[in-house]
Amino acid sequence: MAGDEFVLLQGGQDTTGLGTIGATPAAEAYLGETEGRDFAEGLRFGPATPRMGTTGYPITAQTDRELLSRFGLQPGDVIVGIDNLPLDASRMAALGNELATMDKVEIAYERGGIVEDRLLKFKRPASARIAHDRAEQGDIRPGGSGPYR
Repeated sequence: MAGDEFVLLQGGQDTTGLGTIGATPAAEAYLGETEGRDFAEGLRFGPATPRMGTTGYPITAQTDRELLSRFGLQPGDVIVGIDNLPLDASRMAALGNELATMDKVEIAYERGGIVEDRLLKFKRPASARIAHDRAEQGDIRPGGSGPYR
């Protein structure tokens, strides 16, 4: 359809007989006025559950519904991956630290038996904004490795 975005996948089947191709709708982007760490710390998850060959973590009703709606999520969604990587207990425990440094992340979640991808865009952490502004002014190199010479 005109205006739809798709991501090509290996191994899909082309019904026209022209070759092997597959597509899935591209991740829809949601922007929230929330930093990644605050988003992660605001989420409440239920126990890990097996889902479609991986482990998923269901978002519980104790999570702030306004926070979820800003990112197009809802209680009962089961998070099954972040940035195309599976989840496990140690990664979930460090999720706040992982998302604290990011201004966007792609999550995979299951809702109603269908797995979807969603791109979440966060407000940039203050420390990252300061470093970016200083780099633009020529005070430091991006990444904080010292002044330009």
